[in-house]
Amino acid sequence: MKYFIYLLIIGLLLVWNFNSKFTISKAACQQEELLEEPDAKKEAKKDLKKEEKKLENKEANKTDSLIHPAANTIGDQSEYPDPPRSESEKKKLYKEKYIAEFNASFQDVTGAIKKAIEETNCLIMKSKNSQGDDGLFTGSITSDFCVFSMGTDSTFGVLKKYSMAVPYVYGGIWENGRVQYKFLIKETAQNKVQVTLKGELSGMEEHVSKKVYFWESNGYFETCILISVKNKLKNK
Repeated sequence: MKYFIYLLIIGLLLVWNFNSKFTISKAACQQEELLEEPDAKKEAKKDLKKEEKKLENKEANKTDSLIHPAANTIGDQSEYPDPPRSESEKKKLYKEKYIAEFNASFQDVTGAIKKAIEETNCLIMKSKNSQGDDGLFTGSITSDFCVFSMGTDSTFGVLKKYSMAVPYVYGGIWENGRVQYKFLIKETAQNKVQVTLKGELSGMEEHVSKKVYFWESNGYFETCILISVKNKLKNK
């Protein structure tokens, strides 16, 4: 009987010792996993960002041929700038306002502006002009909101490419991108016309705020449409 009790005690001690070692080993493994987890998460996030960037660039590049129709009009195609590919390139064309001088009549210049807008598949929202006491004309032409990107899959990448800075909306999904042209036309002398252009981008964020936002273009659209106007006047 004593021998049996002795064996039972030894058996219990062995089981307790095994469980203790297993618990310590399991805790050590869990602690090691916890220590490694942040690094693993960081790497996963980096990989995810890389994939998102690749997809964004792919979608933006895929739509390039569709979103600057001004560059497909009559004239020397080499005059048109390439779409910006980096942050530094985005700043090269930016100006607070774009001014061009044309040796043409007021009527020819306004006609060329309207045609350039229409060739981007956009409408004229407002047009007016008046003649001063000196016989010289002044006027303005405002385009409608010209849509250059549609669809939630690719619009954000396109907006980034043609904007100085897209409004930040946490978790936002952009439905479309639009540009509006505002021309001021002033006849300074006979067959001398000065054109001042200001462009503005806008878009609908449909997921979080469900609002339309307005912000600055980086100048690509404005530069292209002024070249288009110039080329139309060349071919008068």
